[in-house]
Amino acid sequence: MANTKDKTEAQELRTKRKIVIKTDTPLNLFASAVVVPTGKAKKKEQETTRIKGPEFSKLLKSRSKENAKLKASTETKEGYDKEIKNLGLTEFKTLITENDETPKNLILEADNGMKMTYYPGGNFRKIETEEEAKELMDKYGDSVIESKEMYVVNPTMVDLYSSAISRAIAGSSEIAEEHKKSLIQKIETFSVAKDLMTRIPDLITKDITIEQIMSDFKPSMSIKEPTVPKSAVERVKTK
Repeated sequence: MANTKDKTEAQELRTKRKIVIKTDTPLNLFASAVVVPTGKAKKKEQETTRIKGPEFSKLLKSRSKENAKLKASTETKEGYDKEIKNLGLTEFKTLITENDETPKNLILEADNGMKMTYYPGGNFRKIETEEEAKELMDKYGDSVIESKEMYVVNPTMVDLYSSAISRAIAGSSEIAEEHKKSLIQKIETFSVAKDLMTRIPDLITKDITIEQIMSDFKPSMSIKEPTVPKSAVERVKTK
């Protein structure tokens, strides 16, 4: 009887184990991942209330007029700044060519004593493609371009092999051989070297002019508000 009982218990245990094996599923991290809300929050409806009387209407009209004046003034100032930057760029290129050295900044002085500081460089053109980067490197050398590499999992492969990736088994036989090489994607970005401005004199050759360099890399130029000498202020006061 004991043997029959033991056999029955053992059979029940095996049955339970079989049930566990049949019902247990592999861990899938992608299926159990917490969903992070995306998109902008829904805007609340805004209430509108009317302020009666002519005062508020006049106030808004006055503000609108001043904004228009400010916009026109800003556009005029930007036009002046553009002319000043062009003049500064001309002087900047001349100094590089004559002194074989890049000035950190340049003070532009007028005949009346007013001065404006001109800052060359800082930012350069954006390198959109690898072809653009190679073109500049072929012309000026590899050191003029900096590159960054980032590796990401191919989303198409994630959809196909989410369970296999979750188990993280190196050389998994569940991933088709023809897909293994495309599982990881490389994203490479390029940018102009940060210290390029100081090395411009070294890039000038018999065939490459300062104008070509500035055109190829398009460095940004900025100016500081002009300083007015006391003598100029005194002349204005006497008038």
